[in-house]
Amino acid sequence: MLQILLLILIIILAFPIGYLLARATKEELKAGRKGFLALYLSSIVIAIIIAFLKINKEIKISIILTLIFIAIVSFMAFFLSYPENQRFSGSSKIKNFRDDKNFMKK
Repeated sequence: MLQILLLILIIILAFPIGYLLARATKEELKAGRKGFLALYLSSIVIAIIIAFLKINKEIKISIILTLIFIAIVSFMAFFLSYPENQRFSGSSKIKNFRDDKNFMKK
């Protein structure tokens, strides 16, 4: 039980590690967008493939969790490589709608 909680904690730590890595290397993120996306997708695909292989359970779990950690970190880097107003398709429209001064006058 303690081992499972530790593994979940390590996976959860991938989010702040990916965020810190993305913030520390802002200049390199734009050039590496395709690489981060390829690393993210390949990690997910390989993790799914390994999940169906008949190998030792402990080895399988450690490989899958490592690939999930890599996928999360690379996804965070890919996601944060875009400016804030381009991350979600509708976020800039919602922000502009909220800040519209003429909205209340209509």
